[in-house]
Amino acid sequence: MTLLRKMSVTAMVAMLIFAFTVPAISQVNVTFRVNTSTNNDTLHAGHFVQMRGQHTGTFPDGKNITWGDDSDLVLTNVGGDYWELTIQMNPQDTLYYKYWAGFDATSGTGGSGWEGAFVKGPLGWDTRTYIAGNSDDVLDMAYFHDDAGEVMQSWRPFEVKADTVAVWFRVNMAGLTKKQQFDPAANGPLTVRGDNTTSGGVLTWGDDTNVILSREGDGDFWSGAAYMPKADLTAGNVQQYKFFIVNKHADGPDWESVDNRTFTFSDALINTTMDTTLAWNWFNNEPPSFEDPVPGNVIFRVAVDALEKTGLFSRTVGDSIIIKGPKGWDDADAIRMDYNPVLNEYTANVSFNLVVGSTVYYKYFVKWDPSRVDPMSPNYLGYQFQEADDLGTGWEEPAVNGGADRTFVFEGVGAQLLPGDFGFQNQYFNSLLPTGVTTDPVTVTFNINMMPATDTSTNPDLAPFRVGMDTAWIKIDTPLFRQTQQVDSDTLRYMLTDSDGDGVYSATTTLMSPTFISVPYSIVYTSEDGEIDNASGYSLGRRYYQFIHPVSINQDLEPTYPSSFNFPTVDWKLPGECVVETAPDLLTPFEPQPVNVTFRVNTSTNNDTLHAGHFVQMRGQHTGTFPDGKNITWGDDSDLVLTNVGGDYWELTIQMNPQDTLYYKYWAGFDATSGTGGSGWEGAFVKGPLGWDTRTYIAGNSDDVLDMAYFHDDAGEVMQSWRPFEVKADTVAVWFRVNMAGLTKKQQFDPAANGPLTVRGDNTTSGGVLTWGDDTNVILSREGDGDFWSGAAYMPKADLTAGNVQQYKFFIVNKHADGPDWESVDNRTFTFSDALINTTMDTTLAWNWFNNEPPSFEDPVPGNVIFRVAVDALEKTGLFSRTVGDSIIIKGPKGWDDADAIRMDYNPVLNEYTANVSFNLVVGSTVYYKYFVKWDPSRVDPMSPNYLGYQFQEADDLGTGWEEPAVNGGADRTFVFEGVGAQLLPGDFGFQNQYFNSLLPTGVTTDPVTVTFNINMMPATDTSTNPDLAPFRVGMDTAWIKIDTPLFRQTQQVDSDTLRYMLTDSDGDGVYSATTTLMSPTFISVPYSIVYTSEDGEIDNASGYSLGRRYYQFIHPTTIDNDLVPTYPSEFNFPTVDWKLPGECVVETAPDLLTPLAVAEREEDLLPTEFGLEQNYPNPFNPETTLKYSLAKTADVQINVYNSIGQLVQVLVNQRQEQGAYRITWTGTDFYGRIAPSGIYFVKMVAGDFHAVKKMTLLK
Repeated sequence: MTLLRKMSVTAMVAMLIFAFTVPAISQVNVTFRVNTSTNNDTLHAGHFVQMRGQHTGTFPDGKNITWGDDSDLVLTNVGGDYWELTIQMNPQDTLYYKYWAGFDATSGTGGSGWEGAFVKGPLGWDTRTYIAGNSDDVLDMAYFHDDAGEVMQSWRPFEVKADTVAVWFRVNMAGLTKKQQFDPAANGPLTVRGDNTTSGGVLTWGDDTNVILSREGDGDFWSGAAYMPKADLTAGNVQQYKFFIVNKHADGPDWESVDNRTFTFSDALINTTMDTTLAWNWFNNEPPSFEDPVPGNVIFRVAVDALEKTGLFSRTVGDSIIIKGPKGWDDADAIRMDYNPVLNEYTANVSFNLVVGSTVYYKYFVKWDPSRVDPMSPNYLGYQFQEADDLGTGWEEPAVNGGADRTFVFEGVGAQLLPGDFGFQNQYFNSLLPTGVTTDPVTVTFNINMMPATDTSTNPDLAPFRVGMDTAWIKIDTPLFRQTQQVDSDTLRYMLTDSDGDGVYSATTTLMSPTFISVPYSIVYTSEDGEIDNASGYSLGRRYYQFIHPVSINQDLEPTYPSSFNFPTVDWKLPGECVVETAPDLLTPFEPQPVNVTFRVNTSTNNDTLHAGHFVQMRGQHTGTFPDGKNITWGDDSDLVLTNVGGDYWELTIQMNPQDTLYYKYWAGFDATSGTGGSGWEGAFVKGPLGWDTRTYIAGNSDDVLDMAYFHDDAGEVMQSWRPFEVKADTVAVWFRVNMAGLTKKQQFDPAANGPLTVRGDNTTSGGVLTWGDDTNVILSREGDGDFWSGAAYMPKADLTAGNVQQYKFFIVNKHADGPDWESVDNRTFTFSDALINTTMDTTLAWNWFNNEPPSFEDPVPGNVIFRVAVDALEKTGLFSRTVGDSIIIKGPKGWDDADAIRMDYNPVLNEYTANVSFNLVVGSTVYYKYFVKWDPSRVDPMSPNYLGYQFQEADDLGTGWEEPAVNGGADRTFVFEGVGAQLLPGDFGFQNQYFNSLLPTGVTTDPVTVTFNINMMPATDTSTNPDLAPFRVGMDTAWIKIDTPLFRQTQQVDSDTLRYMLTDSDGDGVYSATTTLMSPTFISVPYSIVYTSEDGEIDNASGYSLGRRYYQFIHPTTIDNDLVPTYPSEFNFPTVDWKLPGECVVETAPDLLTPLAVAEREEDLLPTEFGLEQNYPNPFNPETTLKYSLAKTADVQINVYNSIGQLVQVLVNQRQEQGAYRITWTGTDFYGRIAPSGIYFVKMVAGDFHAVKKMTLLK
């Protein structure tokens, strides 16, 4: 049978249905877009735009369209005049529709809300029509059709021209028409004027602008398009423009008085849409008033004394004053003013016909006589006045309102008097009183914080200022001010510089006099987009205004201006937001008020070492006198002596009169006559306006604390704000300095062959900048040919924490063969304060001698030193075997790296390692060293029988073989060089040789010992004993014993980098305990630190490399037989120790293993019911005595012998004992096996709560 025959009828039917089924229709997304700028009403985002109409099918997303307000197709405002809606349609369905616009869903614009008629389609309907295609679609922008007459539905209010960008402007004149200041039948047309550089030359600010608007029908709207060449436009440029009336009304304006209008050329506008319609505006932003105009007169009065004092005005040569603005801004519309000789001012009584409440804009203007530009005339001004066009620059720039137009509000009365300036009846040209003019030159300093110009959050639209790359200037663009400075160019600029890298740029210049005390300027800077100028507009904020303040005003209101003036620092601002200072009060007499000025200098940069008892002085001269009677001279009789305030920091506070100038340098000496470096003087500074190479300070009007100065002790000129390091954003600079003269003198460092110096330290606290390895980022440079090396670490501010202690050391790269690379001193430290991280953001550390070694007055001599060390304790713990290749080396005397280590040889006769080492050192030099186990590589090979495991897993683990000599708390060993042929080092415990870890062969346990640590944590809770670290919080925080020495961890078969035992406080007395069983064999010296949690994270009191770096406690033997073989207890309770600050950990006295020690013997069959200690027998005694004691129950027993001044002499019992009666013998020896001297001794017994003391006498 065929397959077809095998198929059931049902299956065949299903197959046929599948084969002939029509595919499902896929709906498409259609986005409609409309621009309502062409609507004759004003629509905002909260208003309402809707599509109304009908549809041949159904919408897949369930929406509905009708010709009423119940249509679902409501558009969303997407910015400005743009509205959008996306709907789903089925392919080939047709939509007939119009846009409907309203202030809400029922109140339509223009009355009905509907668009006008469109050219009729096939159905004879005057609607828009859309037929859906087979794919998603975004329709071209539609424009709301709000006029009479039929248009195509693709209508737009402008043409589309190749290679141009069309910008459509629209303005409504109803406001001016209502005020009877514009008659559309007689006035006009309207034009658009603007910046030609950004518009491709299409707009201009003059009569030759190319954009002329047309009136829309008989209405109040005027509109038109600018066609700007695409090739001449730049994305991001801001186009400035204004509307202008040609053939203006006699009482109306021609120019708008508002700030320049703007729009931005986006990349999409230039390269994609290539057209835009700007939202329409009321002319001058004035909507029509509901009131009718009324007549009224306004009286203008202005005095020009300040102009006359600067030589910029003279009535006698024909100069006059006019008013521009109220009737128009051109000369033809200006209002003439008459001189009033009685009032010595110019006045005008002007008639207006305006709506009450109207704001009128105006400015006074100097109309100079034509002789002012005639070089043959005695009236010739010159400089800014060279030709007839220059006579058009006479605008006033009223300083008190930032050069903006003056305004008044029309009252509609017979004689409206305008308010005067400063409470007077009249106004003043430029808002400057007659006394607002300087009479002598003034040296001024501008100070601009340019950092806001670098940041996109404060400078979002302009190309940013790039510190170190771009240049900035003060720019003065007002012709009147430039004329006072005798400048004949169109611009006056002063370059700004940032001498100290703090982002504040300064420019100092001497202003010629007479000039105005108000200084108008903007800030210009170069950028990747060309020059950026923040001068903008005609309103307050168009430019900066700062004022030269008088130092005094007498009773006749005559001010005295300073010879130098330091303007307060202002921030760079966006165009239109420039700062205008408050003008000084020139109407109130005052005497100079002295200010307190604090000078600060850091002498860490002085090449000599200055201490608090030395001498730092300011020497120089002063333009005035000091109010507190002090005097400054260039000699040692100057009164300005600074006080040391700690380390290298010196300060002095003096009184100065505002605007007085101080020229000075710092002088440093060991006393008032013995200068550092010979002369004591600082080097040269960049010369100021007077040509002097000094520091300069101009006192301001308020108290001041100067930035930290750094003593300039090198050749070459520097800025007075010089510092020895850079200032970098978001970093903290730390300057390190070290003097190598000590090592150089010892012939252990040659600066020509050795070095450079680096700084190595903890990476966790330094933001990763310092490390303890070769990858540290701080390399020091030699200062000239001297012994100092210095450099800065730049640490990321975000990674630093206030209160953290930074540990570091100096390190020599490419060291001398006989010299060290690492310093042997404890880690150096400094603390990150909150002020350092968040305020000063830099610090200079006081310089150090390398290894704290100043140069010796003696020369090095040769000598040999013999080292001897026994390693029995290492061998007993399985940590050393000569037979597998382990060896002993010495690190430190020649350097701390393997390459500098001293090899030791095994002496089989003495069973010890020895080395005879040659040195060339100054006699008396201290040499630091430690013994080190150099393990055979097979120790980390898991396939070798020599494999150690646990702490020894890889090659790096072979670098952990440092000894930690318990008797000096794990600190480096030292010896003092004698310069002899065979200097023998003192052995440990009175022997001739030393022992690795200072452990005798018997200082190793053979059986497990359960030990209990006891730590009094209360000092960690108290700020008096724990002032700098986060306190331990009882009941909240956790504490541990931490053992960080690899050798001890190896004996405990631990394979991690840490070994911890948690401490608990079971009775709440603040003493925390931890009990653990130590595996054997292990060392009887137990090294540890204490770690606790806190609100600042974990606190560990391990620190440094000296005595106190960690705790050391010892397991004491219970007996030592006559062969000096000790017996160690199975349990041992360590004496309680206090928590200590880092570097202050307690190191116990090691037990005496060289003197036999009897065990306390228990007397059988006696079970006392009370605790007791009997008097020793015999007493007095020599050489030994016996003590009996009884225990009523099992207890931890401690019996110690003390001398008459309370010092511990011997421990007789330190163990847990059962109930019973005991006796113990004291042999009259101390811890070290030495015979105790004759005298009074006390034996103290503690067993649980029982305490007893007996007095004993040793006689010889």
